[in-house]
Amino acid sequence: MWNDYVHQYRLAAKVISISAAMNELPNTPRYRVVLIDESQNLRNREGHRYRAIQEYIKKNGSKCILLSGTPYNKTYLDLSSQLATVRAIGR
Repeated sequence: MWNDYVHQYRLAAKVISISAAMNELPNTPRYRVVLIDESQNLRNREGHRYRAIQEYIKKNGSKCILLSGTPYNKTYLDLSSQLATVRAIGR
C-alpha cells in the first residue's frame, strides 16, 4: 500500500518494513520524515529493530509520525515505548 502511494504521488520516499530496518536503515540516505506504520510493534526498547529505528531518527534529525490501529495493547508501557522511539529527537 505505501509503495503505491509513493508511486501515485511521486514522493521522494523509501518504504522499509520494520523487519528489514536493522539491515536497511544504516545505508539509507537521510529522510526528513519517518512514518512508522503499525508502531505498536515497537514495544521492546531492548530490541534490535527498535534500536535501529531510533538511531536512524536521531542521526538524521528526522521528524517522526507514528501510526497504529492498536496503540494501547497491554499496559501504558506499550505506548510509552512507542513514544520513546522518538524521544531522542528533542534532545
